[in-house]
Amino acid sequence: MQIPWEERYAFMTKTHIETYELVEECLKINYFGMKYLTEALLPLLESSDSGRVVNISSNAGRLRFLNNEGLVKELDDINNLTLEKLDDLVKSYLKSFKEGALEENGWKLPGGFGTYKASKIFVNAYTRIAAKMYPNLYINCVQPGHTQTEGSSCTGSQTVEEAAKSPVMLALDDSGQTGFFYDHTEITAYY
Repeated sequence: MQIPWEERYAFMTKTHIETYELVEECLKINYFGMKYLTEALLPLLESSDSGRVVNISSNAGRLRFLNNEGLVKELDDINNLTLEKLDDLVKSYLKSFKEGALEENGWKLPGGFGTYKASKIFVNAYTRIAAKMYPNLYINCVQPGHTQTEGSSCTGSQTVEEAAKSPVMLALDDSGQTGFFYDHTEITAYY
């Protein structure tokens, strides 16, 4: 029997705690882990005729959830956003969390799970920057949906097998699309 979304969300919110150590770990895994792995594989990917990078994201990582127009503009300005600036924004998030200043520095995200959401905003920005830097590769991110994993306390609305369909589709895609955000199998806005 499927548990209604409201009950699943209430359970996750009740059991979710953000300490500085956990915030740092989340960013190390979701953002820096993805970034360092991609960078380590770039020589191999560039030597391929069809190198692909598929970053796992989330609808929660859309820019519309940021309540700071300046941050939204900076993260959305793909022509001027660099990896160095993005890393500085990640450090700014960490510093703001440590100082208890997420809200006044524009990083407060609605509905809980703020660091997870911020990490996915950073993944999305990295995807766009990398796609611009490496136009011979297909670099996209995908929101596969809320999935029944340990990370979601098995509260997801779909199985791992169902969620794997969209990342696999992108890994095999020959359309030449790069720098996009996919909601399951459809291109959608980063907002």
